Amino acid sequence: MTMIAAETLTTDRLHLRRPEASDFEAFAAYTVGPRTLYIGGPKSRRLAFDKLANFAGHWLLRGYGRYIITDRATGRPMGHVGAFSHDDTMPPELAWTLWDGADEGKGYAREAATEVLRHYRDDLGWSDLLAFVHEDNDGSIAIARALGGVLSPLPGREPLTLRFEFDLREKAA
Repeated sequence: MTMIAAETLTTDRLHLRRPEASDFEAFAAYTVGPRTLYIGGPKSRRLAFDKLANFAGHWLLRGYGRYIITDRATGRPMGHVGAFSHDDTMPPELAWTLWDGADEGKGYAREAATEVLRHYRDDLGWSDLLAFVHEDNDGSIAIARALGGVLSPLPGREPLTLRFEFDLREKAA
């Protein structure tokens, strides 16, 4: 299993790339707003910077991390998607988030996550991932299921979270 992920991926509509300093304003607007409710937010701009720096640093330490989802036509940063690991005893965790509610319902998160899963499976040979989703986050629950995630009987890592397991040996959605 290779742990060094491609620095960029593309789909018909999206370009996925490593985080850049120019992503901060869009990420901060998301972080200080209500869209972070299911992940412990809203948070301050300072904590938004710390989190974006965490995204960038994870790439340096692990060789993979969360990609910034950008509109392929305009370059506008729209969200993030990808795996991270803070616990070597568990498979990496997959996350996906759109930063602006205006981008929801257009299939962007699923499109981005599908490409990331394809890359992990086909190019890197990964076999397992987890996703933890707040039990009230119907949109992310639907995406987890659409991507082939199976609801685990094991508890989530936080109260009110569901644990989805992804077996990448099966063809992704």
